[in-house]
Amino acid sequence: MKIQCFSKKNNEKPLFSFFVLSTILKKVVLKGLKIFEKKESGNFLTGNLSSKVLNYPEEGFFEKIQNFWRTNMIGTRFFQNYYIAFFFCGCLLLGALQPVFAQERKPLTLAPLPYEQSALEPFISSHTIGFHYGKHHAAYVDKANELLNGNPFERKSIEEIVRVTAGKPDQTALFNNAAQAWNHSFFWHCLRSKGGGKPEGRLGKMIDESFGSFEKFKDEFLSSGKTLFGSGWVWLVEDGGKLKIVRTANAETPLTTNQKPLFVVDVWEHAYYLDYQNRRVDFIKAILENLANWEFIASNL
Repeated sequence: MKIQCFSKKNNEKPLFSFFVLSTILKKVVLKGLKIFEKKESGNFLTGNLSSKVLNYPEEGFFEKIQNFWRTNMIGTRFFQNYYIAFFFCGCLLLGALQPVFAQERKPLTLAPLPYEQSALEPFISSHTIGFHYGKHHAAYVDKANELLNGNPFERKSIEEIVRVTAGKPDQTALFNNAAQAWNHSFFWHCLRSKGGGKPEGRLGKMIDESFGSFEKFKDEFLSSGKTLFGSGWVWLVEDGGKLKIVRTANAETPLTTNQKPLFVVDVWEHAYYLDYQNRRVDFIKAILENLANWEFIASNL
């Protein structure tokens, strides 16, 4: 799963200005045609010129104007006199678009949650999601963008950034923040309301083959989360056609290995402390039994 690699911050006003000015330009052109119709109709065309333009066979308003002018109007007094107004409107349009083109474009953006903030209640509260997603996850994205400014990796995807910075002492800060941004985005998709329980289909069969049964898988996953010292992540990964449970500390992620991440639970304290205090195992159990998005997890196979 990929994080969007563009910024959509504060572009509503420039786009609004563009549409307003493009509408004004259209009206100016049609008004000019009507004026020309009154003054010049005896010189080269009869009938309603604005209607002729709008009924021109090419698709699109501005394409119609372009073709109409090319075939009928260049060299006429109308074209010479009205060109200044048209040129002025074009300059206004470029001015309106300038903030859009000049706007700072960031390599990463905080993708929206795949559900409402309160969708995971009562197992994970809206309050926890607000802090976890809105503060912690957002901070990783912001810091990664700051570190990517002028960095040779800024045009790479987030997955590529994580892989090329892993294990490089001079890129530790960028790795930590980019990897945490990716890990969190992946984690949100591993959850859903009315999820959990025992998976079926290919995923359920692979769990049985790899762990003996779903109950044994669940026990091993809970134990891995309980015994992970400090902060980190507990993953279900595919490795060589079999499923394994792996633990990573801090920002580490299976993206830097040959293992394919399928499912993860965040066991940093900020993920559960507001709701479960120090009861990390209860948090993991609640996810497995009530929130695990097995459809998404199976799609990663």
